Amino acid sequence: MDRSIDTTMHEVILSTKQKTLDVFNNNIAFFRFEVPESIDDSWDVEFNLKAQEINNLSGGIIVYRYDQIGWSERNDEFNIGIIDHTLGIPIDTLLSLEEGSIVSLDMNNIINDPGEYSFALGVLDSNDHVSFYSNEATYTSAISQGYTPYPAFWPSLSFTPSIDSVDIVLSSPEDDSTIVLNGSSDDSLRFQWSFSHDMEVDILNYHFTIGLPYAANARDMDTLFMELDVPENTVSISEKDLLDMLIEANLSQGVFVWDVSGTMASGEMVAIESHSFNTVIDDPNHESIFPDEYRLYHNYPNPFNPSTTISYDLKAWSRVSLDIFDILGRNIMTLEKSIKAPGRHTTQWYGKDRKGLKMPSGVYFYRLIVQDIMSGKKAFEKTEKNDGCKINFLEK
Repeated sequence: MDRSIDTTMHEVILSTKQKTLDVFNNNIAFFRFEVPESIDDSWDVEFNLKAQEINNLSGGIIVYRYDQIGWSERNDEFNIGIIDHTLGIPIDTLLSLEEGSIVSLDMNNIINDPGEYSFALGVLDSNDHVSFYSNEATYTSAISQGYTPYPAFWPSLSFTPSIDSVDIVLSSPEDDSTIVLNGSSDDSLRFQWSFSHDMEVDILNYHFTIGLPYAANARDMDTLFMELDVPENTVSISEKDLLDMLIEANLSQGVFVWDVSGTMASGEMVAIESHSFNTVIDDPNHESIFPDEYRLYHNYPNPFNPSTTISYDLKAWSRVSLDIFDILGRNIMTLEKSIKAPGRHTTQWYGKDRKGLKMPSGVYFYRLIVQDIMSGKKAFEKTEKNDGCKINFLEK
């Protein structure tokens, strides 16, 4: 709200289309603003005015604080025409102005909390006379065939976050989201971030970090890290890299934590907070338990027709081979040959060879070989020589 009045009149001033605010002798221009709740002392605040006409400016225009609260143009006791017009402390003096130019005054020492703030303009020399655009300022529009509001000319407060209050905001993946990993996939996970307050900041480079906390032993926690320097506010990390971290920590699933810092010419900028995401393995035949040994179970049902289920436990990430042999020792089918997470796994054999041909009724054997994924050494093997793992396949 704004209004210029002759302060010697002491009469009710009702709302009119006052397109300019004249400041001369006893004519004072008053301004009232509501500062929103989101504003605090971390924002840079400016009071913006646009000079419309300069009749004379010898002494200067003084900008005052005006301490009356709740004034308006309504016909009541708070009307701007009849309330106390005593001006507050001087804030600044405008010694030179140009017609049509915008002047912006630093209000950081005045406005540092939300609420109502009022200001006033008066002349230092009684012969001075300057007109400013009001919030009723309009321009002639050929489109609307009339007068159109012109906010760019209106008195205003502008709020800009100070660089010290701008932070990196992590945006994708969302905090506490769940990512499904597929060990055979070449997919990547895209990480993105921006700046608070929709600011654009000149960053030299970003430092991107992913951490995977895990239990190093029964009492202590440790964290695996992946760190990258990236030039843009986005980076893609392959799912295989995340899988490798799970393998090194011997976890079938984990909670990853990521954050970003940025380096400016003036120093470092750090993310407001870290984000986390959960990972699960895309394997419907995997049960996330915590075996303390490798184990191969008897198949069930046995005898069977048309299919039987084979289960095994892995105590660590492993490279697994599970094969079917006939009674002559010939390898007729490979059921599993891949990297598997720790836990319990199940698979089915449907009584067919690798060509999809149905096998005749008889006795078959299955063998599980487990290799340590890091060293490549054999960690476990079980065949018919150990426990007589036989499958009795019956035809109907």
